[in-house]
Amino acid sequence: MAWYIDETFKIGQEVGKPILHEEWGVMKEVGEPMRTEVYQYMLYLYAQNKICNLFNGWGDDEANMMIFKGDNETGVISQAITLWNN
Repeated sequence: MAWYIDETFKIGQEVGKPILHEEWGVMKEVGEPMRTEVYQYMLYLYAQNKICNLFNGWGDDEANMMIFKGDNETGVISQAITLWNN
């Protein structure tokens, strides 16, 4: 995934267009701590490269990817938002 994002980011820079990566997420079946680590890695990577993203984590839980208040991932999301805004 890191390679894909890196290559996509390079292409966006070359053509002068922003990048949006949407509809990604990690199913709960992956388990902890892996699920939290993936969100942490991905959100940090996006924030560092200023890549807009929309992950599947809110709303309908058909795919079993919901993130609820108090889940490990909420702290990771807060950190990514802080990093993005700096």
